[in-house]
Amino acid sequence: ASATALLEDLQRFRSRRPVRARPDSRAYRVRKFVLRHPAAVAVSTLFIIGFIAAGVRERALRAHAEVESRKARAVEDYLVSVFDVADPFAPPDARPGGDITARAILDRGAARIDSGLGQQADVQAELRNVLGRVYVNLGLFDKATPVLRRALEQRRALYGPRDTLVAEAMDQYAEALDRQDRFDEAEPLYREALAQRRQLLFFNDTATTESIDHLANLLQERGDY
Repeated sequence: ASATALLEDLQRFRSRRPVRARPDSRAYRVRKFVLRHPAAVAVSTLFIIGFIAAGVRERALRAHAEVESRKARAVEDYLVSVFDVADPFAPPDARPGGDITARAILDRGAARIDSGLGQQADVQAELRNVLGRVYVNLGLFDKATPVLRRALEQRRALYGPRDTLVAEAMDQYAEALDRQDRFDEAEPLYREALAQRRQLLFFNDTATTESIDHLANLLQERGDY
């Protein structure tokens, strides 16, 4: 409009402020603001991103905790229902004849996992892993093997081929095979479980140490010093 207006716009341009000799817009003003304050904008952006990431992580942790709580309650309820068979205060018609052994209760619990838990595959896998470990501790390796194999299959289907829970199930299944001297089957499972735990949990995690110990024991049993 005038030489004075031109001078003012040149000064605005040099100081990275919006000039008047062009259409105004919010995006244009924002760009100019960012050019004037790059450090402050960068710090603010990082703060906002960090705040959002923290919120997302908090929600993810809360959701994970809720899932684990649900699984724990489901496992507890299931085990209580299995042990109800041994309740001495149950009505006579609800009590089976003869003494109930811990082995019989264990077999009953393993046999009823699919029918007793419906579509809760994650809970089924958790219970199979627990019951399989009990079989191993009792020396019933032939009983443990199919239960732990099924737990591994379910966890792979649920979480994919690489996951901390998959590595756990793989290690437990390998231990049952190892105890039966099925070393050729157990060793690759031990090695894969160890590789996953090293990658997902790092070297100083107790689960990683457990996998190293299991593999070392197998190699010792094979005489591979």
